[in-house]
Amino acid sequence: MRAALAGGELGAVEYLSALLERIHRADRHLHAFVSLAWEQALDAARQADLRRAAGVPLPALHGVPFAVKDLIDVRGAPTSAHSRHPAEVASRTALAVQRLQRQGAIYLGKLALEEFGIGSPLDDLPWPSPRNPWDPRRTAGGSSSGSAVAVATGLVPLALGTDTGGSVRAPAAYCGLVGLKPTHGRISMRGVMPLAPTLDTIGPMARTAEDCALMFAGLVAPKKRNEGLSASRIGVVDISADGLAVDADVADAMAAALKILQSLGARATGVEFPDLGKAREIGGTILRHEAYATHRDRLARAADLYGAMCRSRLESGADVGLQAYAKALEERELLKASVDRLFAHADVLALPVTFGTAAAFDDPQALGRSGNVAFRLPFNATGHPAIVFCTGFNADGLPLSMQLVGRRGEDERLLDLATAYQRATSWHEMHPPLQASCA
Repeated sequence: MRAALAGGELGAVEYLSALLERIHRADRHLHAFVSLAWEQALDAARQADLRRAAGVPLPALHGVPFAVKDLIDVRGAPTSAHSRHPAEVASRTALAVQRLQRQGAIYLGKLALEEFGIGSPLDDLPWPSPRNPWDPRRTAGGSSSGSAVAVATGLVPLALGTDTGGSVRAPAAYCGLVGLKPTHGRISMRGVMPLAPTLDTIGPMARTAEDCALMFAGLVAPKKRNEGLSASRIGVVDISADGLAVDADVADAMAAALKILQSLGARATGVEFPDLGKAREIGGTILRHEAYATHRDRLARAADLYGAMCRSRLESGADVGLQAYAKALEERELLKASVDRLFAHADVLALPVTFGTAAAFDDPQALGRSGNVAFRLPFNATGHPAIVFCTGFNADGLPLSMQLVGRRGEDERLLDLATAYQRATSWHEMHPPLQASCA
């Protein structure tokens, strides 16, 4: 699409108008968007067409629309956090959004989420919970659910989510997308509503790793690419050592994906993660304390405006005192060092991202399991980058995914590996049935 827009085969206004028509037709079934900035977007598209007609050099994302999770500020628009709490109108645009706009990308609107990034799809909220496009009876994952649904169904080609305990990776996995949780601090969080600041990241979501890489390049300072797939050593984490087990179809799809990566030149060996359960406990303590601190004043003023599950999760942080928090911070430093040591023997780590496929809304037990962050939260705690991508589908036609984790600062290596995998496979070319029905 970028090439078509830059080459004049398609106008930016023409493309954006088609997306807006599709959103108006389809989103009543999907509930991906909270708000649309259609006048602002159309004006930006007109300017993009004028630049192309003038023959001036075009930026990397010329005319490509994107949307953002509604924890991310855009000047003049309210940041709702998908909550009943009064939304403040942003006075500034988040730096990440500004950077994409400087690359020629067109801001299209705000996307739904689980309240404040920590709520539940079962909470009673001002907007409906987004529906998984592969089966609307199921969750799209949390908390960047609207971002995943919008991209998976072709309402927008690129989206930004946030990830504090897996909130980019879980929706990407459940909707069959690529989602990147960058190295902590590589993408500016300026203008993003915090949840747990030492864990929070902002991350790109797209249908392909190449698209994700294009978006990521617009968000960060340029960095030298790594030495390529043939030199990559993949350390396959033994999750059974921690008493964890995933569904057979998740494990089988991951094993098949690793074989493909090996056929492309990567080498795979088993590694033992220090302690996934302990890592989750450390991350959970930090998350609960920081999230409660972030919301303490709002809870005191208007606790009744929160959804029930969101309120319960936030209030649980009141039990984490300063001593327990300080201990968790100390333990995190030891955890970081122990994970870093694994990279003496591997360039990336491979492990599941979820225990199974997307859970049904009417199955609370399955929803709880689908929200289990044991494979995701540890890397928010350590700050290492992590990417997820689709590795197949189960018998019910639901996406299966795996996760790769890299050294801090080596986000590009993960994108390269996922790109190589997708060039050798076609899972990313599958489209959900809701996309076809809404066309």
